[in-house]
Amino acid sequence: MRGLLCITATDVGVLSGKYPIKCVRRYGALPQKFPYRFEVGIRILISLIARYALSMDYGIQPLISFLDGHYYRVCALILKDRAYALETLKNLGYAYYRPSTLQRGGFIPGYPIPTSTRYKLAGPLWIGNLWDTEFMVDHFTRNIKDYFSDRAKEISRLVIEESLGPQYTLRINHRDQ
Repeated sequence: MRGLLCITATDVGVLSGKYPIKCVRRYGALPQKFPYRFEVGIRILISLIARYALSMDYGIQPLISFLDGHYYRVCALILKDRAYALETLKNLGYAYYRPSTLQRGGFIPGYPIPTSTRYKLAGPLWIGNLWDTEFMVDHFTRNIKDYFSDRAKEISRLVIEESLGPQYTLRINHRDQ
């Protein structure tokens, strides 16, 4: 059994570390004000989706995720499959950052508690891919219509361009900012 779940979260400040206690209450995860805090925020959101899915033996596969202005958007394939649920569990972990060297750090796999706590940690969060490049390029290339608004066409074009790069949070900026 498969389904598509699309989530929009308008509390970017909470997810990206501005209100860490509120994030713990709402999302069950601790954010940090890392230089890549917006990526941490979307990974926390995907982690929440994954943890809910896991509680019912479902697995998830993020198809698209991005930040646009004041909201995150995630679309994920949900699969009722215990094997896929185990694969989903492998994609949960923690992010770390080394402030002394201003180095990005990386991810520590493991949930609920990682074995290493030498660094400042954020999480639990999704450490897997943030999108499926093949799906995004195929879907957005085939489905852009003439009657779409200019903004929808612009977002579609940016999603295609950005999906071909590294798996960091897609940040779509408004033209007028």
